[in-house]
Amino acid sequence: ADFVSNLPLSMPTNSVMWGGGGNPDSFPFDFRDICFSSACGNFSFSYQVAYGITVTDVTRPSQPTEISNGSIVPVGSIINIASVPRSNEHISWFLKGNFWGSPYGYWDTPALCAPPDALAFFKHGLVRTDGSLRYTSQYYVPVTIQTPTLSVIPGGTANLVQTAPNTYRVTRGGTIVFDAIFAENQGRADAYTNGYIKNISCWYQDCTGTIVPEPCTLRRTYNFTIPQQHIVFNLTAGTVNGVPTAPNLTISAGGGAGGSYCTASATTFTFSSTDPEGDQIYYLLSFDGGVTFARVPSSGFVNSGSAQSFQRTFATAGSKDIVVMSVDDNGGASPNTLRTITTTDCTPATLTCPFTSQPNRTIVNFSSGSICSDPGFGSGCPGQKNENVSLVAGNYDITLVAYDSYPARISVSQPNESWKLRLANGGTTLFTSVGTPDLADYVESDTKIFATSAALSSSANTAIALHTVYPDASSPNSVQAICAVLDLRLPPPPQLQVDLYIKEYSPSRSFITNRGKQPSFGSSTGEELSPKILKTNQFQIAWQLQGATSCTATPSGSFIPTTSSGSETVFHTVGAGPVTYTLSCTNSVGTIVTNSVTVTPKTPTSVEEF
Repeated sequence: ADFVSNLPLSMPTNSVMWGGGGNPDSFPFDFRDICFSSACGNFSFSYQVAYGITVTDVTRPSQPTEISNGSIVPVGSIINIASVPRSNEHISWFLKGNFWGSPYGYWDTPALCAPPDALAFFKHGLVRTDGSLRYTSQYYVPVTIQTPTLSVIPGGTANLVQTAPNTYRVTRGGTIVFDAIFAENQGRADAYTNGYIKNISCWYQDCTGTIVPEPCTLRRTYNFTIPQQHIVFNLTAGTVNGVPTAPNLTISAGGGAGGSYCTASATTFTFSSTDPEGDQIYYLLSFDGGVTFARVPSSGFVNSGSAQSFQRTFATAGSKDIVVMSVDDNGGASPNTLRTITTTDCTPATLTCPFTSQPNRTIVNFSSGSICSDPGFGSGCPGQKNENVSLVAGNYDITLVAYDSYPARISVSQPNESWKLRLANGGTTLFTSVGTPDLADYVESDTKIFATSAALSSSANTAIALHTVYPDASSPNSVQAICAVLDLRLPPPPQLQVDLYIKEYSPSRSFITNRGKQPSFGSSTGEELSPKILKTNQFQIAWQLQGATSCTATPSGSFIPTTSSGSETVFHTVGAGPVTYTLSCTNSVGTIVTNSVTVTPKTPTSVEEF
C-alpha cells in the first residue's frame, strides 16, 4: 500500500478545517538528495489544520457557561469568543511515495531517531530472505504551525456593546452573528533522517559488526502559508427567560445556648435571589429530605432581590438538610442552595415556683421559656417577658427565682445568665432590681434564688422579667425567669388593750357605792358590790378598748360588747353567788387579749340595808 489508512483529525465543536483535504500532491518534495538511491522515490507531502472557537456566557464570571451555535440568550448576557488552544491532534499530514507512508502523525515504533515530541514519523526496513534484519532507515517530519490571531466582527439585529476584546454585552434583543476570523498564518515541515542508509555496502552484502545509529540530521525545511479562515456563529437574544440566581441563605439559631439550633425554639431562615430580567419571584424551601415544603410568600410574588424569612421549629435533634430555590413569574427556577445544620435538644426542664400563697403576698409566674441577652434571637428567645399585676404602694420584700436546664448545657459556658425585675405603671418605671446571680456553667441545670426589696411610691400594674445585660450579642446568656415573689410589709398594728370593770351600782334608791371607779389599762380589777336591793341587783359593766377588731363576752349573752369603749346594764339575781364576767378581744393580726371581773352580791341582813 502507498500509505496507511487516514487517521481521523480531531475537530473542536465550532471549527473550520483547511489543508490538503486528501490531495497527496498538494505539496510535493523530493527526498532523492537525502536518500541513497532512486528507490527512495519522489514523496508528496499533504497536511491539514483545524481551528476552533468557544463561545461562553460570562455574565456570571464565577459560573461561565458554554453556548451552542443557534442558542437563545437573554438580553443582558455577556458573550465571549475565544480560540480553542491547538494541540497536535488538530494537525494531520501524510507522505506518499514508493512504499513508505505515515499518516496523521502516526508513530511506527521503535522510533530510534525521532525525539519524543516529534509530530510525525515513518521508517523503512529491509530484511533478508531468512527474515533477519539487513539494515534499517528512519525518517520523521515534525510539522509546526504558529498560533493564529483571532478577531471577531459582530453582526445581526441585536444591539451589542463591546466590553473587552472579543467580548460583548447584549443590550437589545434580535439576531446575533459573530464572524470569528483567524488571520493568515505560517507553518513549517522539517525533514530529518538518521543516515543509516548512507552505509551503501550493507545494501549489496551482509553488514558485519555493530552498526551505531548516526545522529538525526535536518535534511530539508518546507514552509507553507495557511490563508485566513472564518467561523460563523449565530445566536438569538431576548426571547429566553433567564432563571434567578441561587438564593443566598443565612440561618439564625433560635434561642440556643452558645448559638445552638434548638429543637425547642424556632430557627429563622433568611434568603434572597435576583432575576436577570428583574422578574418577580417566590421562594420554595424543602425540609426533611423533601417531605416538607414551604412557599414564601404563601401566594403571589415578591420583587427580585427582596429578602424573605421563614421560621421552623424542628421536632427532633440531629442533622437537618435545608434546600431553598427561587422561581420567577415565568416559571424559571434557580439552582438549589443546600445547607446542613445540626439541631440540639435544648428543651428546658420545667420548674414550678417554689413559693406558696399567703396573706399580703403576690406571686408573679412568668411564661415558660428562656430570655436572652442577644437581640439576634428575636421572638425565639426575647430579652424580656411581661406579666400583669396589681400592686399597691408600699414596701415589699422581693424574691426572684432564676433557672435553666437542658441536656446540652453540660458543655455550655455563658457569662451572664441573669435577670432582673422591673415594676411599672403604664410606661412609668417605678422600680428595677439588680440582677440575679449568674447560673453555674457546664452543669445540666442550676437554680438561683435572690432576695431584695422595693419601696413603691404608687401602684404598679406590670411586672417585667428583663435580661440583666440585654442587649449583649456576645453570648445568648439564656436564662429562665421562673417567678417573682412580692410580700407587702404592713405597719405594725396598735397595741391591743382590754379593761373590764364595774362602772356603777344603781339601787331603786339613789345610793351608789364605788361609783365610776375605772381601773387603768392592763389591770383586771373587779369590784365587790354590796347589794342594796332586797331581791335583785342591777349594775353597769363597762369596758375600755384599744386596737380591737372583734370581741366576745362570757357568760354568753350577759352583755354585748362593741370594739370601742362602752358599757351595758347587767342584772344579777341576789343569792345566785359570784359571777365572773370575761371579755376577749382580737386585733388585725390575730392577737387575743382577755380581761375578767367578778361580781358577788350580798343578801341584806337588816332593814337598814334596804
